[in-house]
Amino acid sequence: MYFTHAACLSTLGRRRVVLVLQRLRHRPSELAAAIVSNLDDPTHHQRRAIRKWQDLKSRLEGNLNDANNPRTPTEREMQRLIDVISEIFFLGQLKHIKFVWKEGLETEDGDLGRISLPTAGLASRHWACIEVDPKDCRNLMLDHFTSLMGRLLHECIRAFLLVYSCNSACGNSTCEREIGKTGHGSAWLRIMSYVEAFVDEHLHRGVYLGIDEAIAVEYSRSGYAPTLQERALCHPMSHDALQMFAEDLAERN
Repeated sequence: MYFTHAACLSTLGRRRVVLVLQRLRHRPSELAAAIVSNLDDPTHHQRRAIRKWQDLKSRLEGNLNDANNPRTPTEREMQRLIDVISEIFFLGQLKHIKFVWKEGLETEDGDLGRISLPTAGLASRHWACIEVDPKDCRNLMLDHFTSLMGRLLHECIRAFLLVYSCNSACGNSTCEREIGKTGHGSAWLRIMSYVEAFVDEHLHRGVYLGIDEAIAVEYSRSGYAPTLQERALCHPMSHDALQMFAEDLAERN
């Protein structure tokens, strides 16, 4: 069956360009370009969503980091965070995403987060499911809330691409590279770099989205390593980490 990619952008009238998305129909690189173009200076709508984020952050951060009685956010609170993330980063298009806490996920899957599409396909009420291990993933640099936000944002980018990209169903090798075997191809990398920079400037300092681990895992599974051109499309804040990976890879090979 012949596969035709759908355009991400549509023009209304003479000047207004809007994002029009269809599930499982778009080139990953075009999705990435559309999203990063919205992550420069915050719009009025994004600033309003940022205020919602800050209200949620204040409450959840206090609960998570309470030394005497830390409380993990409920699944409903996490769903609310995903809704706000959608408004800030994905033009409100990260929709119908189910969030589930999954005890023991790290032991079962080797990671603290996982994305899946529904078995019922396009007929399902939920378009994707994000599972996260509630295990405290704090390290010497990050508190629990900061670590958890990095994990959630990481998985939200993967969910967005999983829901709307062709996921290589087109059979095009370029799309395969852009989406990646583990969901960490060049499209994820580009979006991630801009989301991480936007978060650092406007939302919460020090949130880490896992660029080093992600590209290392993707390379081990698919042999994918970002080219110089792909690295140039990422936010400048990520260039050093990407350059270090490239140099380390060159030494090993």
